Amino acid sequence: MPRTPTIGYEQFCRVASALLALNGHRLDDLTFARVYEQLGRRGSSQRINDFLKRFKDEYRSGERPGGLSGELEAEMRASAQRITETLQREAQAMIEAERASIQAPLDEARQEAEAAQTASAAVRQQYRDLEDTLQREQEVRAQVERRLSELQRQHDTLTNEHHAIAKESTRLESELSHHAEQLTQRNADNEALQQEVKELRTGRERLMAQVRDLERDLAEAFRETARLTATMKERDAVITQLETRVDHEHRRTAEANRQHQAEEQRRIASETREQCGKQQSEALIAQLEQMEQKHAREIDEMRSALAAAASKRHETDRKMHQLIEYVERLSNQLAAAPKKTRAGKRSRRPPQSER
Repeated sequence: MPRTPTIGYEQFCRVASALLALNGHRLDDLTFARVYEQLGRRGSSQRINDFLKRFKDEYRSGERPGGLSGELEAEMRASAQRITETLQREAQAMIEAERASIQAPLDEARQEAEAAQTASAAVRQQYRDLEDTLQREQEVRAQVERRLSELQRQHDTLTNEHHAIAKESTRLESELSHHAEQLTQRNADNEALQQEVKELRTGRERLMAQVRDLERDLAEAFRETARLTATMKERDAVITQLETRVDHEHRRTAEANRQHQAEEQRRIASETREQCGKQQSEALIAQLEQMEQKHAREIDEMRSALAAAASKRHETDRKMHQLIEYVERLSNQLAAAPKKTRAGKRSRRPPQSER
């Protein structure tokens, strides 16, 4: 027994779509017998029934049965042409059968004339029905062509919209990725800024502690300056007194020298006048020498005191100069500390574009 050729679902959809177009898209007229006849009675009955049920379900749901492509128009035209030719052959066969029945024996013709006329009328009516069917097929073909054109335009429109949506989706994904990178960068910048703020607060507390220490040192330096100033004033007063005493002693020494010279002159004169006063003159000269030695010692002590006072004054001036430099350095540090703090804040402040 020869094997029945296999019918694919796509081929079945083409034949069923052609029959459906010829029947005015009425699913009820799409029967197993008509489809099976157009398929050349090929394929198993169960397979054709399954295909028919699947085709009707897809057609009712609005899907394109079998995923038919743009070759549907040509296939439908070919199927319609085959159906038309089949119908014409059947009509011609019926006409020839009627002619054969008319050419039967005359006795049978006479007896069946009325039946022949009736059959002829039926054939003519069937022929007119066939012409009406062909006209409907042409109208259906025109409707199918218009529908195919409309579907093609809709397909082109949907394709363009799909491309536009795909392009827009790509752009949005790119922007989303870019925004995500910016958000990550901003989060990192915020964390860095928070860390810098903590460091600035710690540095500020440290600077405030240093400022308080510097203020204490400055107050202590001011007190030491005041004490040294008072000590310098006291020493200046002592030095002034010593200088006054030295001047006084210098004058006394000069006066004593003048008196000594006058006494010498008087002694020399008295020696010339009185020889008996020699012992008194010697005693007076010894007394004057002792006085000169005493005055010389006092002058040396005053000079030593002046030298010591000058050395102490020099040392005091040096310490005072060092203290003034230290006070100026502390003042400069106090003045520079807020500037450094503000400069650090400005350097850590993010640019306007990043904020």
